[in-house]
Amino acid sequence: MIARVPADLERFVFVDFGSGLGKVLLLASVYPFRSVIGVEFSPELHRLACENIRRYASGTQQCNKLFSVCQDAAEFRLPPEPFRAVTYCLDP
Repeated sequence: MIARVPADLERFVFVDFGSGLGKVLLLASVYPFRSVIGVEFSPELHRLACENIRRYASGTQQCNKLFSVCQDAAEFRLPPEPFRAVTYCLDP
């Protein structure tokens, strides 16, 4: 889905609300975003996401600025850099 976004990704910040263990953050890091940020409410999931980010190593990774924030998404302040809103739905 990210590959279909018609934009110069280096200009944008990728934000994942409800980032859980950080899988989408790691997948997004193979694209050349300015940075990748996950926002997770659960302290335990946030801690595990941080571990996953620290351990992640991929030869295809183009973005090394990966962050996980433990915070209520309603209180998260969007970064001043340009960002793209992408909505996706996973079937149960």
